Amino acid sequence: MDTGTKIGILLLVLIVIGALDYVVIRTVSRHWGRRNSGLSKRLNAIAMKRSTPTDNLLKSSAVPTNALSVWLADNVPGLDALQLLLMRAGSEQQASHVLNLTLGTALAFGLATWLATNSAFLGLLTFGLTAALPLLRLIIKASRRKTLFTEQLPDALDFMSRALRAGHSLSIAIGMVSDELPDPIGGEFKTVFDEVNFGISFQEALSKLPQRIDSSDLNFFVVAVLIQRETGGNLSDLLHSLAGTVRERLKLKGRVRVLASEGKYSGVILGTLPFFMAGALTALNPTYMAILWDTPAGNQLVYGALVAMAFGFAWMWKIAQIKV
Repeated sequence: MDTGTKIGILLLVLIVIGALDYVVIRTVSRHWGRRNSGLSKRLNAIAMKRSTPTDNLLKSSAVPTNALSVWLADNVPGLDALQLLLMRAGSEQQASHVLNLTLGTALAFGLATWLATNSAFLGLLTFGLTAALPLLRLIIKASRRKTLFTEQLPDALDFMSRALRAGHSLSIAIGMVSDELPDPIGGEFKTVFDEVNFGISFQEALSKLPQRIDSSDLNFFVVAVLIQRETGGNLSDLLHSLAGTVRERLKLKGRVRVLASEGKYSGVILGTLPFFMAGALTALNPTYMAILWDTPAGNQLVYGALVAMAFGFAWMWKIAQIKV
């Protein structure tokens, strides 16, 4: 590839990045400028019990009425899943904004790598890794938020149980939990309490909670409360026993995590050892390792080894993940 072609491609990359930045900034400014008025309209619609479904209200708030965002929402199948992941991670960003910024950044890094190394494979690899990093970060953040929520759940159940014994209703007990306990459980229960006050039925508001926090223990709580409201019974004792069950389950999960840590760290060591060995051998004897870096056959061996190591590392990590 001659110098003129490289310069032309680089200019094209800069133009595309500039256009994407302009679209993102304009979309963000429009969204935040309309946020207060849009929120007021949605709350009024809920309070007045209009015929607009709450799911459509949530969807309209999740995706701004921007031409590019509307096109992405209609043509990108995974945009709703990305918005759900952002919600579970506790992020207020919109899926269309994240997608625009991620693709623009990944395209810039991928083309820069391709121009610098003159290797289309490395360019595609850089593009894929750069695009996957924000998604991986959101998955990790959502997982940590779920873990913290589950650890706070027994205390919240005991709190509600004591509030019910004191004569408060369940909705008031949920409101007290939202005021007394920190995030994420305080914020999520506050959302349920506010939705009930805005006119949404208690069953519907409570059923939405597991969508925001993907926790099996939370599912037990929601199902138990909904069944109790249909059949009757002592809800205070039910919540107290459920809190004990969740605590025992967390203890068992901790023991299993300790026992499985050996397999996880073995996978980490086996996965990182080849890179340290390759670096050490290259520093000690560059001629011996040059065949891997300077020949097509050596490059193919390196690429194949990286793919095989990635699959092996993922497989070992999956085996070490034991569900309780």
